Amino acid sequence: MAQMFIELLQNNAEKWNEWRNNNPAQTPSLRQVDFVSELMKDKDDYYDLPEFYDIDFSDADLHMASLRNCMFINCVYV
Repeated sequence: MAQMFIELLQNNAEKWNEWRNNNPAQTPSLRQVDFVSELMKDKDDYYDLPEFYDIDFSDADLHMASLRNCMFINCVYV
């Protein structure tokens, strides 16, 4: 299930937020996801770390997720 959410995040905030708006009762599970290894665009460029803009992470399950070195700008974490 986490793979679907990873793919949504890889696309853009619009796709992720659209899914969130259409599925308000569902909790996105990003448990134990390593955001850097899973969401880096260029796996060979260690300076191209994941950046997230305007993403609604409210009620997402981020238990044990590795978020280090990621940038979250204007994201919702309620």
